[in-house]
Amino acid sequence: MSSTSDSVSSISYVTMQINRHVALVVLLFGTVGNIVNMIVLTVIYLWSALPTRILEG
Repeated sequence: MSSTSDSVSSISYVTMQINRHVALVVLLFGTVGNIVNMIVLTVIYLWSALPTRILEG
């Protein structure tokens, strides 16, 4: 019975560590992606360019 309890606690610990690190990586990629989007979409020549016309319909 102790073996099962140890296995469950170790799996729980590993899951918690994975969730911590994966969440940090996702947060960093999302932040970098949003910053790049803001930089790209604030370039003035894109306001009157083809991508804007396509998005407007």
